[in-house]
Amino acid sequence: HQQLLVYATLDTVYKTNSIDDEYQHLLCANDFVPSRVTKLSTLQENSTIRFTLINGNLPVAVQVFTILNDEEYSIEFHCKHEITIERLRQIACKLLNVKSEFYQLTIDDVILDDNEMSLDAIDPDSTNIQLHLVCKAVMNSLITYENKTITLPCNKETLVSSVLDQACSSFCITREETCVYTLYALDADQTQIDSAMTVNDICGLFPEKQTKIPLLMKKNRVLKKH
Repeated sequence: HQQLLVYATLDTVYKTNSIDDEYQHLLCANDFVPSRVTKLSTLQENSTIRFTLINGNLPVAVQVFTILNDEEYSIEFHCKHEITIERLRQIACKLLNVKSEFYQLTIDDVILDDNEMSLDAIDPDSTNIQLHLVCKAVMNSLITYENKTITLPCNKETLVSSVLDQACSSFCITREETCVYTLYALDADQTQIDSAMTVNDICGLFPEKQTKIPLLMKKNRVLKKH
C-alpha cells in the first residue's frame, strides 16, 4: 500500500517501486496495462487502485484518439488479442474521462458496433491498433465556468447531478465541504437548476427546441453553523 496524489501519473508508481519497464509492467483490472503517462485519477474506482506486477507486457498496443472541446487527445494501453470491442470502449472512456454511453469506437472510419467482437476478428496478427473514439450523442450541454466553456454530451434522461459531476471533473475541480456548485440555465431568467432534474426538464425552460443547452456553473460558499 502506498499513498500518492491523485494527479500523479503511473510513472510515479514505476519510479517509487523501482520497476524497470523493459522487463515488468503494471496490470490494471486484470486485462490492460496503462501507459506510464496515465493519470492515476482516471484509474480510480474508489480511494484504492490495485495493480498486478507482471513480467513482460501484453501483446497488443492500442492507441485511441478523440476530440474533446475542439482539442485532440490520445491514450495508449496494452491488452490481449481476445479483448472485446465493448471492453476496449470502456477502458478508452475511463482513461479519457468521458461517459461511455455517449461514445463508440471506429477503425478507419468504420463503426465498431459489434460489442462482442474481439481484436482477433479485426486483425489477428497486428500488435499495434489505432482506433478513434467518436461521440454519438445528439444533445450537448454547453457549460460555462469562470469564462471557460466546455461541451458535454447528454440525452433527455441525463440527470443534472450527472452533468454537474462531469463538469466538475472536466474543470478539474476538487469538491470541498465549504463550497457547493450549482448550474443555471442561460434562459431569459437564468433559472437555477435542481440537481434532481433531468436535461428534459431544462429543455422546458427554453421557448424553442434545444440540442445545445447553454448552462452556467457557479461556485457558492457554504456558511458553517456555529
